[in-house]
Amino acid sequence: FTKNKLSYKIVDEILNIVKMSKPDKVSGKLTVPASVTYDDKKFNIEEIEKRAFKGEKRLKAVSFGKNVKKIGKECFADCANLKLIEFKGNKIKYIGKSAFKGINAKVKIKVPAEMSKKDRVKLKKMLIKAGLSKDIVIE
Repeated sequence: FTKNKLSYKIVDEILNIVKMSKPDKVSGKLTVPASVTYDDKKFNIEEIEKRAFKGEKRLKAVSFGKNVKKIGKECFADCANLKLIEFKGNKIKYIGKSAFKGINAKVKIKVPAEMSKKDRVKLKKMLIKAGLSKDIVIE
């Protein structure tokens, strides 16, 4: 289903979980909300599908809602103008291979102030495996 120009696939109707899939087009800032309502049911957005935004040259910033746990492989690969990645929550458990490969080298990573040092270290390791430089700074 589509809501606010973004596409979703239902993963689990009982637990009310969806994943974001490839939209028709995107530009500027992408905000992945924590949840979306469809047919009078509230669904948590926990996953971004693999290759969903690959090569979107107009994408400059992405903000992940507090329920996102998984970012698929090559999800934002080759988004050369992506300069800001913001995590609103600390539930992220998996970032796929090359998810951020080929994005802007000066990308800023922002996380919630309450994210623990241990979780920041885990996130940094996942981001490096996903294609970012070992020198990235998490703010």
